[in-house]
Amino acid sequence: MLSLGDRFESPNVISQFGPAKQTGVRHVVQVAKRSRFVHAVGGELLGDTTLRGIESRIRGVMGGVVSGGEFSALADIGVDLTIDGTLEVDDEKLDAAVADNLGALTDFFSGTGESEGLAAQLDATLGKMLGESGTLGNATSGLEDRIEGLGERYLRTEERIDSTIARYREQFSKLDSMIAEMNSTSSYLTQQFDSLNAQLSQ
Repeated sequence: MLSLGDRFESPNVISQFGPAKQTGVRHVVQVAKRSRFVHAVGGELLGDTTLRGIESRIRGVMGGVVSGGEFSALADIGVDLTIDGTLEVDDEKLDAAVADNLGALTDFFSGTGESEGLAAQLDATLGKMLGESGTLGNATSGLEDRIEGLGERYLRTEERIDSTIARYREQFSKLDSMIAEMNSTSSYLTQQFDSLNAQLSQ
């Protein structure tokens, strides 16, 4: 299997690097965006610290310096990192680098000797984020634990509600019995008073 650095040795892949990253950035922006409207719902991950950390780390790599070659930054090959994280590609400058200096461009992405290229740096960064104990793995594990905890709280709350309802039903049943008994007593007393009044009237 080719490494990320090996894949960047293809001129076509290098030319497609900018648009490919744009797709990922647009998705990140979509899930993390804040709505312009007060009562509207923002992105699903609005304010998520894990996403912000990932975005910051990738931005750091993309805007960093690659040593040991003719090209040291994306700007040198016509690719500029904008403030929103997307890439602006100068097609003419990038095409010139591919046509006239493909070896240096390959070294920029793949690395030279002991110097890591941009692809290797991205590989290492993504590995830390996507690995089993990486950023996303830990975040996912934490969310799963929270969901499990919420499920347990829901069950306990449901049990308390059921217990409260059962207690209220028992109390209402007793209250109904007391009211029925009081009505019976009231009817009895009414009959007794009517009988007494009848006797006194004679």
